[in-house]
Amino acid sequence: MFLDRRDAGRALATRLERHRHTDAVVLGVTRPGVVVADEVARTLGLPLDVTVLRRVAAGADDLGVVGEDGVERLRPAAAASDAAPAIDRARRIAAAIAERFRHGRPARDLTGRTAIVVDDGIRTGLAMAAACAIARARGAATVIAATPVGPAADAPTPDGADELVSLRRPAAVPPRTAVYATCPVVSDAEVERIAAEWPSSRVTRVARPVRRGAR
Repeated sequence: MFLDRRDAGRALATRLERHRHTDAVVLGVTRPGVVVADEVARTLGLPLDVTVLRRVAAGADDLGVVGEDGVERLRPAAAASDAAPAIDRARRIAAAIAERFRHGRPARDLTGRTAIVVDDGIRTGLAMAAACAIARARGAATVIAATPVGPAADAPTPDGADELVSLRRPAAVPPRTAVYATCPVVSDAEVERIAAEWPSSRVTRVARPVRRGAR
């Protein structure tokens, strides 16, 4: 168990040490993944950006995710339902959120670079696949999916990723509350606070000791 998402981010950074001070860009999957990604980026002295995704639902049914740049990863049920209005609404919301989080700045240029896409966990892989597709659409030459836990040990590398970096890959991916001792909901305000520090995010911070809770 990790103490919290920042504790997990510092631990994850140790597995990504080879990218320290390179041309790589860290992308946090909104919203919880941004907290983990912020710690990875700060520890490794890399720039940070977000990858905004939005869940698509019809009633109680989870139909998949849509994201920036027209990327979508939908379940087969989406084609069998009248999901078009919900998909369009999710796209508009994702675009508005991205604009607000970046404070009007353009997305980081990924052309020819390595994109390290970070989420706080991978369960089905749908969200990570969409986030990797966004990085690829923006010109990333190499896409790395990185997460503290998951997907399951026998799951393949997420679609769109060249490599998966995960600290733990249990047979069955546990709920977040079993991974993090403290697992609060990440608010828009917290992401916006992190975003305000992005212009200087390439400056290396002295890494705090990696602490972990009881295993």
